[in-house]
Amino acid sequence: MFTRSTAKRDYYEVLGIDKNANETAIKRAYRSLAMKYHPDRNPGDAKALERMKEINEAYAVLTDANKRQLYDTYGHAGLEGYTQADIFRGVDFSSLFREFGLGDMFGFGDNLFDSFFRWRTTTRRGPRKGADLRYDLAVPLEEVAFGTEKTFELPETEQCQACGGNGAEPDGLAQCESCSGTGQIVREQRSKYSVFRQISVCSKCRGKGNIVTKPCRECEGKGIIEKTKEIRVNIPAGAAGLLPTAWGI
Repeated sequence: MFTRSTAKRDYYEVLGIDKNANETAIKRAYRSLAMKYHPDRNPGDAKALERMKEINEAYAVLTDANKRQLYDTYGHAGLEGYTQADIFRGVDFSSLFREFGLGDMFGFGDNLFDSFFRWRTTTRRGPRKGADLRYDLAVPLEEVAFGTEKTFELPETEQCQACGGNGAEPDGLAQCESCSGTGQIVREQRSKYSVFRQISVCSKCRGKGNIVTKPCRECEGKGIIEKTKEIRVNIPAGAAGLLPTAWGI
């Protein structure tokens, strides 16, 4: 868990901003502090390193709408169910510094960020490679002897273009009443000296924050379309045995 000391400073105080600050003001404050405390400008300064970690944490929370709402409502206790990875998930610091034009100045790179934060802050870009598909094709001996071309179909799925993958008509989404659109359920137990807070994914909306009230007619609410793709394979003359081949479907 992401443990927090009772002496932990207020995130708004850390960045030196007002509680009503918008994202632009938060970025501006972060940039100013990063220019001052980044380890590349303070080599060997342990205090500057700790200060920079504190600044990064404040920035990661206050630029995420859900985390900021929890923090504004419950303070640091509202984030006690989060791990370090949860706090920094989705924050691409390298892109942020490039946006400020600081990349060349500090020589930022993935390795530097990995060692500096002690966990990965980069997110995977582009589509993930899909799993390989196997198709067993029987070919008569005479066709193998002279070579042939075979055509077959394979099933595939793709995101529904009509709904963008959310499974709803344009007016078919409603805010989840169970979690008030946050995608999380917060339960707390109070004792005389402490508050125990448990945060879990909302089971009703599965963490999405929205409920489909009118399913997409195109995909029937699934968010994906099941299709088949035609594949043509050239089998060279004299091919022996099985021909294991992976196609990019």
